[in-house]
Amino acid sequence: MKGLFAAFLCLVLVAGSASATIIIDNFEEFHLRTDPIPGLGGGGVYVPPDANPTTVIEAGLSPANVIGGVRKTTTANVLPGTQTVTTTIFDPLGAPVDHILSLSANDGAQGMWLIEYGVNAGGTAVGDLTNGGLSDAIFFTFESADHVASVDLMVTNGGTGTVTVNKPTSGPGQLVFNYSDFAGVDFTNVGSLAFRVNGVVAGDYSISLIETNNVPEPTSMAILAVGAIGLISRRRRRRSVQA
Repeated sequence: MKGLFAAFLCLVLVAGSASATIIIDNFEEFHLRTDPIPGLGGGGVYVPPDANPTTVIEAGLSPANVIGGVRKTTTANVLPGTQTVTTTIFDPLGAPVDHILSLSANDGAQGMWLIEYGVNAGGTAVGDLTNGGLSDAIFFTFESADHVASVDLMVTNGGTGTVTVNKPTSGPGQLVFNYSDFAGVDFTNVGSLAFRVNGVVAGDYSISLIETNNVPEPTSMAILAVGAIGLISRRRRRRSVQA
């Protein structure tokens, strides 16, 4: 029993050590406008589209919260008219998450939101996103997505062009972009990083965290599962004998 437990514990420790992350944006810090946020609780920021599109650059942010220290946000209404598209960062009252990026389009409006980091945003180069080989993907945590959205992730090498990968999201959960999807990109030398959410009419979306991480290999997950089942079965047999 002790040997089996020790072996399983080693597997857990190995899996955990491969989960080191790099925070791309946790939305804990912002220097956007401080207009009142209609209908939202908690403190935060509100970016109304004074012009279509509206671009706001937040400089001087902590690299611990925003990679490269700068966040460049462009908010646009694909269907220009009287309805609005907004970008908000706020702390929702009573919610388990701290701060979220809220992307919202009113009825009759269709939103497009572009968030940029690194050199193209006016900050420092993003650098090594592999975290010394421990990370192989970028994870977006969507707290909500009431309509299907198309998400573009754009990565620019230190001295080369930009490669874009598109994936759909239709609801809450994690949207994962594997580094292997970006042909020719050296993720140890990233100059700029950007993502674009292409919403639909009246689409609302919210993101609480963007980070790098390691996608567990199916084999490793299967080994961990077998180890857990083995431990449970061993304990049950032992209890049956004692009874």
